[in-house]
Amino acid sequence: MEVLNRVKAKTPSFFKKVRKFAVILSVVATSIIGAQKSGEIDFPDFIYQISKYIAFMAATAAVIAQTTKED
Repeated sequence: MEVLNRVKAKTPSFFKKVRKFAVILSVVATSIIGAQKSGEIDFPDFIYQISKYIAFMAATAAVIAQTTKED
């Protein structure tokens, strides 16, 4: 239950900025992935692969930033 308490606790201001940046980065990467999958834009394969990694890392950073708490 400590995880639930951490998620509900107040987040320090630095980690709020990290979370916001990570969410924005994840949205951009997911948009690139979605555009590639739908065939609207034809990106090179390395951009598509990098976008998948960035989306995963940004989502992970957002979750970690959310679980930090102020003492």
